[in-house]
Amino acid sequence: MDGFMSLLTREERVSFALRARYLSRGFSPYRMGKFEEYDLYAKNKDFLLSPQVITFTDTDGKLLALKPDVTLSIAKNFDAGVEKQKLFYSENVYRPTQAGGFREILQSGIECMGNVGQRECEEVLLLACECLSDVSPDFVLSVSDLDLLESLFSKMGINEEASEELSVLVRAKNAAEAARFCRALGVEERLVTALCTLITKSAPLSEVLIDLPEGVEASEALLGLAEAVRGTEYAARVRFDLSVLPNRRFYNGVVFAGYLAGAANAVLAGGRYDKLMRRLKKTGGAIGFAVYLNHLPKEKVNE
Repeated sequence: MDGFMSLLTREERVSFALRARYLSRGFSPYRMGKFEEYDLYAKNKDFLLSPQVITFTDTDGKLLALKPDVTLSIAKNFDAGVEKQKLFYSENVYRPTQAGGFREILQSGIECMGNVGQRECEEVLLLACECLSDVSPDFVLSVSDLDLLESLFSKMGINEEASEELSVLVRAKNAAEAARFCRALGVEERLVTALCTLITKSAPLSEVLIDLPEGVEASEALLGLAEAVRGTEYAARVRFDLSVLPNRRFYNGVVFAGYLAGAANAVLAGGRYDKLMRRLKKTGGAIGFAVYLNHLPKEKVNE
């Protein structure tokens, strides 16, 4: 077995380790084809990391695409008659690179769909910590809550267009510009201060929730996650970060991103996506995450 593993790339070795972890937590393997009808991606382009996909026409004239994403396909095929599905995958996806051209990328992840509540959210968050730890003990899992942010935006009285512009500033951690933007809209100063305080906060999740600024209330989900990691070996590594802000049209509630020392980009990303389920006309909720194996830090070479 050791000889076989030595023949694999690091991405493949990590994929095997993650598979073992998923199985140990009761997730079942999900296999899918390389192709998907292009219409699925055309209708949900803003869910994808990039709207560009590789397409071709099948022999029956149907337009197909090499899959750029796994979650969309799993959600589309979710059986509403099943109370809950806990699935994992290790699949190649096809995405454009910044340098130009497309790249085949090995991606691993889990999806929990159907009757999803607080228990499932806590399970998935702790599993994300375990997966990051399997790759490197030097990791941080940044957690945010879109429900908290949406509540604050609502209190500010800003419209959808303004909230989208403000989200860009939150994502960039630009508190100064966010404050100027809010004041120009006539937002109450206490709410401006609350937003800027949250943007600049960086501390373990449980510590942040003890001292939230005036006008901000943590959701039960976020409080539950803080309690779930308190006392574990991951407590100091699960941190609050409001800038974790995926597409608000698809995601809701708790969202998170995982980082490893030496990696330039997030290695793991996930959260609740009940809104996507509703868009696909599916009942129930959903939460999951993906591990981007192409973002793993380079291995150190022993000299």
